[in-house]
Amino acid sequence: MDRKVAFYMSKNPISLSENTSLQGVMNTLDQSKISHLMVVDYAGNLAGVISKTDILKKTKAIIQQASGKAYAQKMLETTLAKDIMTKQFISVRPEDAASYAIELFLQKEFHCVPVIDQGKPVGILTLFDLMKGYYQEVG
Repeated sequence: MDRKVAFYMSKNPISLSENTSLQGVMNTLDQSKISHLMVVDYAGNLAGVISKTDILKKTKAIIQQASGKAYAQKMLETTLAKDIMTKQFISVRPEDAASYAIELFLQKEFHCVPVIDQGKPVGILTLFDLMKGYYQEVG
């Protein structure tokens, strides 16, 4: 019998408001030692996902445009999560079969998949989560 996504996912993902500054996003990623953040709208529904790769791309663009340190700092403070998040994402539900999520990882080459319930983020599923769960089962 196929296990459900809920068995493998990391529960209670860290999420931020769409209006969190890029500096705030970077601080949260750094302090939390994670690679992906959920971005929620005013109602708490999942609006997007931000990865460390998204941050690297945006900060590289800021550095290339920057005429000085003050400009770069201003951009970090005024660029918002909603400006850099991935808005087109595929999510899974806790009750979905883990094999379905694995197929998504393989076909789309994702690094994470948000887990939502009624529009709200309840977890995140990463390749590491799947490997850890598999090892615990057969280990």
